[in-house]
Amino acid sequence: MSGFGGLVAASVMALICTVALIFISNVVFLGVSVCDSRIDNLLALTALKAMPEIKHSIITMSGNTSIIKLNVTNAGFQGVRIKDLIKSDIIVIYFNGSTRKAVRLEYSDYEAPNTWNMERVLVGDKEGDLVNPINLQLKTGIWDPGETLEFKLIIQDFVDTNKSWGVVLALPNGVVTTAEF
Repeated sequence: MSGFGGLVAASVMALICTVALIFISNVVFLGVSVCDSRIDNLLALTALKAMPEIKHSIITMSGNTSIIKLNVTNAGFQGVRIKDLIKSDIIVIYFNGSTRKAVRLEYSDYEAPNTWNMERVLVGDKEGDLVNPINLQLKTGIWDPGETLEFKLIIQDFVDTNKSWGVVLALPNGVVTTAEF
């Protein structure tokens, strides 16, 4: 009779192990699907943010100073308050002769070396906007989707336009865009 009891005990143990493995695998797969769901939610939220798109640039020289004008369009689905936008980081990477340089620009209302500011707002090809109007002097309004801002970057150095150069724009909401010219 001890042989039959041992067989029953082994069968019960095998059944318990099988149920435990099924439970553990379900927990693991459920955890993976929850993580996938959370990642999808984060990606969806990121897609709703403002997404700057650098479209056009002009460089002029004034003595030993390079002046860059950038047209940057909000190609996202969310606006950015101007008082937040001025906290953005702008980095210009360029060549001066054979030396590659990078400079971080600070926002300034006044034209000073290694600073940036906003000159005007465009909707399509017309200056000005009607929705959440931007007042650059008061730092009010919202950079709405579809609007283009003209940024003026002042670099206290010679930017060699015969070599590639680029711009990195990082908004306070964590969105970063780059452009190479």
